[in-house]
Amino acid sequence: KADVSRIRSASFSSSKVLVNQSELTEDCPELIELFHWDGLRQLLQEAFGVEKLFCSADPLGGVYLNFFEQGDQLGWHFD
Repeated sequence: KADVSRIRSASFSSSKVLVNQSELTEDCPELIELFHWDGLRQLLQEAFGVEKLFCSADPLGGVYLNFFEQGDQLGWHFD
């Protein structure tokens, strides 16, 4: 049997470049419009069998774009 407490306390590396929503609003308003378009939300609800999805109200983190460069990684996380 796995030692769950050991897994939960383990440390994982994560490195990436994040672009916040306010930067996208200025540079690419069409991308923000796509992320908030009801048609995309409905498509994702159907594709994943999810009854409801909601857009984030966070002005910075409402849309996340992750860029991974050589050596970057996304460590294990629980969200």
